[in-house]
Amino acid sequence: MADDSHSRSLFRPFATNAVQAFTPLRTKVDTNTALVVLDTNVLLAPYKTSATALNEIRRIYTQLRSEKRLVIPAQVAREFGRNRPNLVASLYKQVVDFRTLAINGRYEPPPVLQELPEHKKAREALDKMQEALKTFRSSLDALANTVAQWQHTDPVLDVYERLFDGSVVHELAIPAEEVEKMRKDRYEAKLPPGYKDKGKDDGGIGDLLIWLTLKQVARQRELDVLFVTEDAKEDWFHRAGDTPVFPRHELALEFAEHVYGRAFGQTNLSDFLRTFGAKEEVVAEVRENERDPFTQGARAVQRRILNHIASVATPDDHFARQVRVPHFSFSYASDNAVCGAIVVEDGYSSTELQTRINRAVLHGREMKVSEFVVVLAVDGEYVAHLSRFAEMLSFADSAILVHGWETGFVTFLNTAKHPTLRRAFEVNTSF
Repeated sequence: MADDSHSRSLFRPFATNAVQAFTPLRTKVDTNTALVVLDTNVLLAPYKTSATALNEIRRIYTQLRSEKRLVIPAQVAREFGRNRPNLVASLYKQVVDFRTLAINGRYEPPPVLQELPEHKKAREALDKMQEALKTFRSSLDALANTVAQWQHTDPVLDVYERLFDGSVVHELAIPAEEVEKMRKDRYEAKLPPGYKDKGKDDGGIGDLLIWLTLKQVARQRELDVLFVTEDAKEDWFHRAGDTPVFPRHELALEFAEHVYGRAFGQTNLSDFLRTFGAKEEVVAEVRENERDPFTQGARAVQRRILNHIASVATPDDHFARQVRVPHFSFSYASDNAVCGAIVVEDGYSSTELQTRINRAVLHGREMKVSEFVVVLAVDGEYVAHLSRFAEMLSFADSAILVHGWETGFVTFLNTAKHPTLRRAFEVNTSF
């Protein structure tokens, strides 16, 4: 086995050889021979795709496994194991929410209208609709019961169980106490990856464990690595505004120095699938889920928030008419005003966030938006995000801080003015 002690010292770009700053790195990964390392978010992605997409993913993973090129760091496997039950629970809640939000079919016209032929026709149509609605709700109940049985198995997990064994999942060989010292040293120096997650309950060690493991396996095999991830934060990518452009130079340099000049590359799931010959309709489906890198994962949050607002709204709220305003995550109109909201997670810089808010404000003025709300969805210890919440208030009229991301939320802070938003996101309540 190749000596892995080099991983344990703090890597300092250009510290020993400043000429490296002018030396081009070999950055093109040979996808015909490279190890393919999967991130946790990529393993979870099929829970949001079709059966066709899952079959294509299974085919490609099977091919890579047969070629002994598929690698899953043990940290990724553990994160998947922790997150899968919550994601299945989220799927169950979505089905239940669909049933709850289905229309009631209530129709009570004034008595003076009840003898008119138009009323009778409407009544007949309503009766048919109510029967169809019963069938719809019954089918959703059956679907919810099926998902509720997925505690220990589901279609995605069935695929993974057949593919991911000890030849694919790799443990890190560095002792935990040494890794913790490395984490503190690297994050203090803002050496990627992982330092953007240092506010999490575990100190943000997950990305570092993945990075060290992929370097370890690549050094043992002396091969390039293609890392498949949906993480686009600035401790993985150099970014131009909202857009990830290319992997952090420090990562490519550290990898090349540690793995005998080999290349390190990153890609998202849709580009990975295209590279390995997936059907174009599958690539398009997965790409649609990745469409907005700034609000990556936030669309699921938006759906949950919209369902939650609809479930608590009353006829007196004057808040049920959704309107489309460019650059807003969602927006609602009352008789005299429009309330617009942007959903964000906490992994982006103030500059990037303000750029997005400025775009929304520009279009919002044209739509007469009277209240700009930022919904900040975070995980980890929420206290660590209080300064971020205060920053939101410097950009927008109001802000709401929710904790929990896709698996269910608790509202911790809410300065929104609209009564429906205040009630829907009452502090210390969950949804």
